[in-house]
Amino acid sequence: MIASRFLFHRLDRLPEPPIRREIVKGLVAEGEIVALVGSPGGGKSALAVLLSTCFARGDDFLGRKVEQGGVVYIAAERVKETQRRLLASAGPEGRIFVTGGRPLLAEAKDIAEIADGVRMIAAMASPLRLVVIDTAAKCMRGLDENSARDVGLAVEGLTVIAEAAPTAMVLVLHHLAKGGSSMRGSSALLGAVDLEMTVRAGGGRRLIEVTKANAVAEGQTFPFRLEPIETGAELVIAARPCEAPASCPVSAKEPITLSRDARTALRCLHGLGGAADVEAWRTATYAAFGDRKPSAKRVAFNSARKRLGETGVIAASGNSVSVSEA
Repeated sequence: MIASRFLFHRLDRLPEPPIRREIVKGLVAEGEIVALVGSPGGGKSALAVLLSTCFARGDDFLGRKVEQGGVVYIAAERVKETQRRLLASAGPEGRIFVTGGRPLLAEAKDIAEIADGVRMIAAMASPLRLVVIDTAAKCMRGLDENSARDVGLAVEGLTVIAEAAPTAMVLVLHHLAKGGSSMRGSSALLGAVDLEMTVRAGGGRRLIEVTKANAVAEGQTFPFRLEPIETGAELVIAARPCEAPASCPVSAKEPITLSRDARTALRCLHGLGGAADVEAWRTATYAAFGDRKPSAKRVAFNSARKRLGETGVIAASGNSVSVSEA
């Protein structure tokens, strides 16, 4: 009899009942794949360095507790800058391992080598908590980002890496599409990740928004700031939590939660450049609401506008509205 690769278990006799063990409180658990998306220069890499530092040191990440452990950082672009950022942020931290290699996510040989390296590092820096891939585009060379088939091959590579690091999260940095409302390329990547966090910037304010989640609340927002740090004769840009109310009115320790309609309205405002007259914003939001009745759209928009105003996410002046600078 040929042994099958597929084992079926009765639900009441599972050998290891599934338990979701969070490693970033309220956000990410072991074994999950996370996409951090944003525009070029928006702070994605700086945030990945901050998260790496928090895991290595056991520090909170933007107000959320993390489980300390090892980090693997695959700097597929700007490796020297990434190394400088890591040194400036974490110092000579023995739990962080960085490579400038550019593995192809759709190439089985490359992924096998990365998986072997991840397992080896996990044995030295146990438990491994984070694997960063910076960026997806650099690890998908030769693939069509708009092809579900090509992206599906890359997703298989991500899955193999995640399986090699069962106590860690895999963080993939990716770009926003033109217009800034969604992840660039095929939706196959969005469908495969457990969590999508989008970097938003407007009116002098930056935050991360949870825009897709399988196991936690969507709409959570985490404000942050970028600041220069001296490293010898050079400066690097680092991400830091917002602590001063004047620079960031939404508490990093108490992130707000927005409804789906409020998130839609906010994305439309970002799509208009972060500022617009109310009627232009209303028109764009109504279109994004889809096939609802006009009365339902009106109620949803007014409710979203009120919530965004109450939480300080937007600011109004006359007939204009903008992402808050506070």
